[in-house]
Amino acid sequence: MVLGGSWRFLVWTALGTWIVPRAAALGTGAPLSTCEDMQPVHNNTLPQSTPSPFRIEFLETFYTPGKSIHVKIVGPWYKGLLLLAQAENSSTALGTWQDPPPGTRFLECSENSHGAITHSNTELKTSSTTYSWLYTGSECPANVTFVATVAQRRSIYWLRIKSRYLPKGVYIIQSVTYFFLILPMRAEKGGLPVSTGPNPVITKGKTKWCFSLKRSLSSFGRIGKHIIKASYGLV
Repeated sequence: MVLGGSWRFLVWTALGTWIVPRAAALGTGAPLSTCEDMQPVHNNTLPQSTPSPFRIEFLETFYTPGKSIHVKIVGPWYKGLLLLAQAENSSTALGTWQDPPPGTRFLECSENSHGAITHSNTELKTSSTTYSWLYTGSECPANVTFVATVAQRRSIYWLRIKSRYLPKGVYIIQSVTYFFLILPMRAEKGGLPVSTGPNPVITKGKTKWCFSLKRSLSSFGRIGKHIIKASYGLV
């Protein structure tokens, strides 16, 4: 069937309204549907089969909750990315990303509004672009891996590039049982504390966290000092 000029115009207009928004959307970042497989929606193009020229680097040797990990994608320039952190043998996005650098934005993955980073435009990104990540959970997996899909152009991208493992802190513990021995004492001026009663009081508690042992012992030390001071009548 041969279409007249006006019909051809209408057909091309209709196609344009469908194609242009899809193409434009790709320039503003990865869609939610790509969180799990990290496969770009680039008109069914396949990832590069050659070794990736990019590597994911960070200086930190372990992670602890609340401590920022600074991640870079090192290599040639790139325009698009999808970057997230995962535990071993898991596709769930871990932790939260902080303050996206220019040209990037947060992407909600695994019901986490800050669970991933993607591009917000197609301006060039370089090895100096730094992404900050925090672990905010309570389970503390043994190892965390940063995973990225990196695109130079719509048809040139590398899928699921992985970093080295980032282990949890050597001094991370998850369950602590603590005891305090409280002796009924008073303070002697110019001398050592002297007991004022024969029966000590033992208090006990138990909690479960994921934290740094060094920091936690420091906290327990402060609590213990406060309790002893209270027992001596010094507070």
